Amino acid sequence: MTEQQTGNFNVKESRQGLFSLLNHVLATAKDKFDKQKAANGERQRWARLIVAGVEAYGRLLVNEQLQSMEKRISALEGVKSIESQTQTSQS
Repeated sequence: MTEQQTGNFNVKESRQGLFSLLNHVLATAKDKFDKQKAANGERQRWARLIVAGVEAYGRLLVNEQLQSMEKRISALEGVKSIESQTQTSQS
């Protein structure tokens, strides 16, 4: 398995679904925010939703980058292990 899976749950597909959902939420919230005339309570609620959505999007990006880095490190450790085994067997 190259992707993290738990049963039928694929983390990468789930993350992509969350990105898609957040894109929709942020677009809708921005549209609603822009349509409000004055700085009233409803406009503030849409602004809070935008901020929360952007924060969630950022956390998803960070998690994706960390997972990518973990894979790269594991691959490098595997290569290093193979190289050290090759050097040991040649000695």
